[in-house]
Amino acid sequence: MLWRHASSTRLPAVLGQLIEKEGKLLLVMLTSPEGFKEEIDKEKFEKMRRNVETALVNVRSVYDNATGELKQQRKALETYWPAVVAAQRIGYLVIAGSKHPAIEDHLEADQLRQLETALKEFAEAAKSARPPSQIEFPSIHIYPSLNQEMQALQEGLQAGGSANLKIGARWAHNMH
Repeated sequence: MLWRHASSTRLPAVLGQLIEKEGKLLLVMLTSPEGFKEEIDKEKFEKMRRNVETALVNVRSVYDNATGELKQQRKALETYWPAVVAAQRIGYLVIAGSKHPAIEDHLEADQLRQLETALKEFAEAAKSARPPSQIEFPSIHIYPSLNQEMQALQEGLQAGGSANLKIGARWAHNMH
């Protein structure tokens, strides 16, 4: 009884951690071609990629465990599914791109800052189980699928964060 919603409680934090790790790897990849090769050593880059891989497995495991915890919670957790899927797809795209970086193009410094701001907002929104602010993020021409998944992540976090706030209020009310 004590741990009956441990995974559902952890889901926002685990999802936020995945987004953070994806963001760090993506930002390194989208740095100028010289920066991609010289700014970070190969060993550290490989570790970043493994961290994303581990976070992908972790978020799916926590989500699967959370859906099996309490039946009355399942509907609210299912609203997180689009955000989980989008975050996973971003992770797989980033991992694939990191193995064969398209370094012939890169984002400018202001675009990198804009992308970093968006990713930080998404991670913080996920961690605090709230909808993210509507943020414009730059188009990433080198990885066009990433644009769609970033939009899907923002929309998924909007739905998941809103639902979780309602459930959180219900849990708080039931605890008293």
